[in-house]
Amino acid sequence: MPSLAAGVNRSGELAFILALLTATPMPTLASEVAPKRPADEAAATKSDLFSEQAYQLHANSCAGLYAALGNGAVAGSTYTLRTKVDGAAPNAHPVQGTVGMTYNLPNAKGPAAALVSAVPVGKKCEGQFVRIVPFQIDCNQILRDFPTGSKLIGNLSGVPFYELGGKGGQALTIPSGKTCVVVSIVQGEQQL
Repeated sequence: MPSLAAGVNRSGELAFILALLTATPMPTLASEVAPKRPADEAAATKSDLFSEQAYQLHANSCAGLYAALGNGAVAGSTYTLRTKVDGAAPNAHPVQGTVGMTYNLPNAKGPAAALVSAVPVGKKCEGQFVRIVPFQIDCNQILRDFPTGSKLIGNLSGVPFYELGGKGGQALTIPSGKTCVVVSIVQGEQQL
C-alpha cells in the first residue's frame, strides 16, 4: 500500500475537542512526487496534510472528505500522519490514515490516536474517524460536556456507549482511575 508519513503541530482547547465529538496487495512508499493539480486544488490543500498526502498518493476522489474527517480528528493536538492507499487503483479504494497525536491541554495530556478513512461508494465518498483520547478528568465530567441530546444507548462489555446529540456521532467512555478515555466515532459523506 503506498503511504506517506509526516507531522504537523495544531493547538486548540478541550471544549473544541469535545465539540468535535459532534462533527459529523500494496507496497509501502516513504515518499512520492506530488501530482500536478489545478491551482484551486493546490491552494485549498496548501496547509492541509491530509489532503496533501491523499493527492500525493493519487487518491483524489475522496481527498476532501478524508481531509475534513482527519482535521476534525486531530484538532487540538500535535500529530503525525501516515496515509495509505491502494497503489494500483487509489481512486477506487479507501484512503486510510493512521494518526499518532499528543495533547498538551489542561484536561487532555499525553498520547492519543486516530484512524481516518474515506472510500468511494457509487457517486459519493463515505468515511469515518475513530479517535482515542485520554482526558485528565473523570468520565462524569466528560458526560456533562457532551452535546445536548446525547444519550446512553447501551453497554458493550461494560463500556458505556453513547449516541451524541445533534447527529454528532457516537462515543465510548472508559474510566481509568480518576481519568477517562473517550473513543469517538464520527462518520461523514461527500458527493463526488
